[in-house]
Amino acid sequence: MKYCFVILMSIFFAAPVVGQTTDYAAKGYRGFIELGVAPSIKSWRAVADEVKYDADNDTHIFVGNKCKVTTTSLCLSTLHGYQTNEHLFVGGGLLAMFTESNKIEYIDHCLDPFAEITGIAYLDARYDLKGKAFSPFCEARVGTSSYFSLAVGVHYKRFNFATAFDTYYNSSHYVDWSDTYHCVGFVNSLSFRLSIDWGAR
Repeated sequence: MKYCFVILMSIFFAAPVVGQTTDYAAKGYRGFIELGVAPSIKSWRAVADEVKYDADNDTHIFVGNKCKVTTTSLCLSTLHGYQTNEHLFVGGGLLAMFTESNKIEYIDHCLDPFAEITGIAYLDARYDLKGKAFSPFCEARVGTSSYFSLAVGVHYKRFNFATAFDTYYNSSHYVDWSDTYHCVGFVNSLSFRLSIDWGAR
């Protein structure tokens, strides 16, 4: 995980930023590149020791129990859209989420940790309260994998600092002691984001 963090930080700070001044247009194209981190969180997920297919209802039945998963996530996102005026932005983006489990509590024992990458496409709406260099903002996102996010933050020049509540549906396979498990459920987290934007505002 630490190697991913170093690589992503290098990409983030090496990204070209266009127009660092605050004398930019009130509307037009606007883009973002963002780095986020969600510290260790604990969430419940369903674990299936086997997956059965119900042909009559065309559904999959997960046979198993619930487990408690503690994870840490690192996110890299790019967002592009249109600034309608000095306050409102709408657009869409892509997010890559690198998740590493620290502990998986299942029935009466702990399963082996695992790491995974989740790709999410999302729509974004953002409202800046003031059209100046320093202003608070709020933001909402909805996307694939039942992804939903609400954030509040502060915009200063071309930098954005935000705290967000994120939730998404995760489905993954992993192997522990030669046994295969199917882990499904919603992952909820409180994340912290740093982004750089360019274009209109």
